[in-house]
Amino acid sequence: MKKNKIIRCFLVLIIVLTAVGLFAGDGPPDPGGDPEVGGDPPLGGGAPLYGGIEVLCVLGALYVFYKIYHLYKNKKEIEMEQ
Repeated sequence: MKKNKIIRCFLVLIIVLTAVGLFAGDGPPDPGGDPEVGGDPPLGGGAPLYGGIEVLCVLGALYVFYKIYHLYKNKKEIEMEQ
């Protein structure tokens, strides 16, 4: 019971600290100049920069399911040995 409470507190602490770090950043700087005037294409070819967060979330969820699966599998093997 006490272990669950410690884990919950740790998870809440991680979530709060992560949220504070995400909102602490400054906005992007003003590029200056006239946007209507031609010039070099934007760096990255106009690729969306926000696409990385979704990939990280999916990979994190897959990792959690992987760990839960192996935990369940190992628990089942121990029960079968007894």
